[in-house]
Amino acid sequence: MSSKSVIIEVNDSQGKKYRNYRPLNVHRYSENRRVAVAIRDLCGLMDYRGYLAEKQAKVLILDLYHCYKGDKKRYIQFYRNPNFYESIQRYNWFGISFKVVKNITDRLSELGYVEMKKGFRDEKTDFRVGSKMKAEKALIAFLEDHGIEPKMITTWSDEEVIILKEKTRKERIGKKVVKLKPKKDYLDNKLTIKMRKVVTDYNNLIGNTYIDIDTHGYRYVRKFKAGHTPSEKQLDPLRIDLSRKRSYRVFTENFESGGRWYGPWWQSCPEELRRRIIIEGEHVVEFDFSGLHIHLLYALKGLKLGDKEPYIIPKHNDPAKLRRIYKLLMLTSVNCKSDQECLAAVEDQLTDEMLEDPDNYPEQIPNLEQMLKELKEHHDPISDFINKSTGLKLQALDSSIAEEVIKNMTAQKIPILCVHDSFICKDSDSEVVHIAMKQAFVDKVSEYVKAKGVELSLILEEIETTEAQGKGGIISYYGKKGNGILRFASSIITLGSTYRKRYLLYLAKKDCNINHVVKINPIIEYI
Repeated sequence: MSSKSVIIEVNDSQGKKYRNYRPLNVHRYSENRRVAVAIRDLCGLMDYRGYLAEKQAKVLILDLYHCYKGDKKRYIQFYRNPNFYESIQRYNWFGISFKVVKNITDRLSELGYVEMKKGFRDEKTDFRVGSKMKAEKALIAFLEDHGIEPKMITTWSDEEVIILKEKTRKERIGKKVVKLKPKKDYLDNKLTIKMRKVVTDYNNLIGNTYIDIDTHGYRYVRKFKAGHTPSEKQLDPLRIDLSRKRSYRVFTENFESGGRWYGPWWQSCPEELRRRIIIEGEHVVEFDFSGLHIHLLYALKGLKLGDKEPYIIPKHNDPAKLRRIYKLLMLTSVNCKSDQECLAAVEDQLTDEMLEDPDNYPEQIPNLEQMLKELKEHHDPISDFINKSTGLKLQALDSSIAEEVIKNMTAQKIPILCVHDSFICKDSDSEVVHIAMKQAFVDKVSEYVKAKGVELSLILEEIETTEAQGKGGIISYYGKKGNGILRFASSIITLGSTYRKRYLLYLAKKDCNINHVVKINPIIEYI
């Protein structure tokens, strides 16, 4: 830390309440009879009757309940514009539309059961706030008087997990030009059915696995350059929704482009915080493929990267703080069509990141054009891939490697958490997962290049990964029910551990569905 640095602890009053929100889940569901009775009675109060009306009302009402039970101050964002609702049934099974949402929310508001806030633009910050709704205590009391409990609430089992999207396009909505990437419908085939089964089986395993995080003692530090005034959004707390465990895959245009895994909360965790994840009471280890996309590009040429440094400068010998910029240039270049597009995109990103993370960057943006030239010379054998929009094709290959790892671990009932090209697992499973990652790389890359007519021989020993050891977790434990008492081999870290109560509840009830939002206020450091 610089001797000139200034540290400021940010409290809740400095963040606007309407930024604590999540999107509406249009597949919230329950088959519980008590829920059905409660929804029917509530629809009667709203004068909103009929089979379809009750089915759609159930989605919104249960999502309001679920959101409230996770965080009483959290809002659900929804749209009062018909264009923002999915018209393809595959992605919106219950037909939740603008008209449906407006009818139900307006009637609930009249009963005093929801707080609603129409979208607005903050004139001071130009921050646009979408329409929000939040359950009032009266709605929660009504539902719980009917015997409803959080464990009765789930999501629709057939919610689509294989998503196909169009290419990103710009469109004017009102006075604003926005980037849109709408979903596309498709006909199922053997491939999509096979992929869907892998994702569904994996979600079932993860859904029945206790996954938590210990934030005790963790400092969420946001560093900025002295003189920079952070936006109010940058001062917001870090929020982790532990109920968000479901994964899905997203493809672009066709099933040979993209395909990465998205959805669960651990993907949006800061890297240092992921080490504090708890899986069934154990420490975790995270394995990451080193320079995966560069290895894949070399493989497509029938070559191996070998000992060559992927980003020119070694990770642990970077006094000029340039390695991150080389890496950003390289990974951006494979998604761009020209040098100019790549350089503009990187400069825009660096302008923000160098203000928000000054410790890891030089004082000024270096000569990006010269750095890109150096990367092309350094990786001359694959230079023809640079700025040729090969990124989505590479994602298809790296996501197929992830699919292979996930499929094999799911078959063995070993829970792993996917963060694109890295995997988090229990320390006790680390050896098995590590070998599975290497084997998946060898198998899928060999299969892919062979189909392209490229000769390449890969062996497990040549595959490199990096390892990050977990910091949190239970040192050792066992849960035994003897005379109704849970006995432990050792205590759970400290009595102040933030997840201790949730873990004890899990041991008592074996309920893996945690509906809780972890909130960590930031500590701002000016350098």
